[in-house]
Amino acid sequence: RLVAVVAARAAPPMPPPVPEVSPFMLFCRANWGYFAALQTVALIGAANNGRLAKKRRLEIGVINAKLRAMMQKYEVNSMDEGDEDGPASHALAAGKAALTAGDWLLAARSFAEAKEIVVDAGDVLSRLSASKGLALALTKAGKLRAAIAELESVAAVAEQEGDSSVYGMLGDCHTDLAELSVAGDYYDKCLAMT
Repeated sequence: RLVAVVAARAAPPMPPPVPEVSPFMLFCRANWGYFAALQTVALIGAANNGRLAKKRRLEIGVINAKLRAMMQKYEVNSMDEGDEDGPASHALAAGKAALTAGDWLLAARSFAEAKEIVVDAGDVLSRLSASKGLALALTKAGKLRAAIAELESVAAVAEQEGDSSVYGMLGDCHTDLAELSVAGDYYDKCLAMT
């Protein structure tokens, strides 16, 4: 008596369908080494340019700070006091002292008072000095638009007197407001006068 045993094996699973590969993908797969090298060179170049840009930005910031410090020192030292015993000279001196002490609002009030006195007296040079001091105090106090208006009111007088610092101060104010094209125009005027 023969008994047969039949064992059934499971059929092997069907492989998943292979997606079609585009010619571009085939090209990229065949040349992946070149693409990796190209990306590495691009990354190194971008990192180097970023480092150089940061270095230049810091250098420009240092130069700008030095120029502004020189300009402020020049402004404080060059303000014409006119009549040494008059009320305008006392107001100008109080404004200078407040600028040196860092009290911008007191300096602005003192220079505005001096400006009123010299306008009444008709002293053009002292008015220019008082206006520049007032604009400097307003700039330090963060009131850039008011400083610009003050400087523009005496720009013609400054040009007649050959004082290029008014245009330099106007350029600084517009730079702080990120109005670089206007600032550049004022810097050009300042350089043309020197």
